[in-house]
Amino acid sequence: MGRKRKAQPVVPVVKSRKRARKIVTQFHKVNDALAILEDDVNLTLVDKEARRSRLQESLNALGGRAAYQSASQLSVSFHSTSKWVLARLQAMGIVRMQTAPSLSPSQPSQKPRLLEVGAITTTLLDCPAVQTTAIDLLSRHARIQQIDFFHLPQPPLFTFDVIVASMVINSLPTASARGDFLRRCHAFLEASKGHLFLILPSSCLTHSKYMTVEKFRSLVTTRVGFAVVEEKWTPKTVAFVLRASGKCVDEGRLTAGRKKVTSSSWAKKFDILL
Repeated sequence: MGRKRKAQPVVPVVKSRKRARKIVTQFHKVNDALAILEDDVNLTLVDKEARRSRLQESLNALGGRAAYQSASQLSVSFHSTSKWVLARLQAMGIVRMQTAPSLSPSQPSQKPRLLEVGAITTTLLDCPAVQTTAIDLLSRHARIQQIDFFHLPQPPLFTFDVIVASMVINSLPTASARGDFLRRCHAFLEASKGHLFLILPSSCLTHSKYMTVEKFRSLVTTRVGFAVVEEKWTPKTVAFVLRASGKCVDEGRLTAGRKKVTSSSWAKKFDILL
């Protein structure tokens, strides 16, 4: 008999775009503060725990991750990342959207295996041209599996042709976790020379104390083993199509340290460490 899911607190659905933007902004701001707090060596354990408790209360006041997902879902309804991903996969010849003759039982499926991390809609699951696995830390749909990406079995047990991660890497709590995320994505895609569709706020690369667009491109190409296939910039977001074309640098050799690129007080704390 399977274990029952732990009941989650009911959070009102976010219906206002203005409210959604506020929740998303505050959610990332508090998570940034939590990450900085963990790295602060000048605080006593008592002071650190007190500040951590206050920050967690701020997250709870927003409605926690459930409210963040509701706000993100509203934003997605106006800007569908999934539809753009499917259009690009079709243009790249990875999927064929037109109707094709049914395969006989002796013929293996040629559908690309797609993993959607942080899924909040079922658009990719509903597409018959791809074999989609959709996961999220806090699933809000029966078809989206409640799984931590970092707990997925490593290759060769799990491999994929495509990974889609929209607004995921910027939600991770530490720079090291973001580096681990990219490394794991590459590992899942390496065998098939597959593609990672990575979408994040453009300000993470253009208004960060530690990261620039050039540094990000260099990191993913020379350290992680991706090739940049395409970039799509909007005033708020940037989408990268990355192909697993090379080897990820051995973990023991990844020693890049954090280095400030600006001292501006309003800059984001976004960074990636490997």
